[in-house]
Amino acid sequence: MNGNTPKNHAARRILRNACAVVLGAAFGLSPPGAAQAAHVTPPGMPSAIQAPPGSKAFLEGHAVGTQNYICLPSASGPR
Repeated sequence: MNGNTPKNHAARRILRNACAVVLGAAFGLSPPGAAQAAHVTPPGMPSAIQAPPGSKAFLEGHAVGTQNYICLPSASGPR
């Protein structure tokens, strides 16, 4: 038995089609959520990096973890 029988081909085709239907239904039936821009409050930040006046926040993200920085020497001093 080498696994290339017509029965195996039919089973694979049925499985592939079933997976396609399930994925299509999952993506097609779940509408994207409405944007919540009205509820986003940007945090305070230095004036040097603030967004221009009139800008609006469109996304709020939450994360877990750390953000690391390193100081490397260069010809003009640390950067």
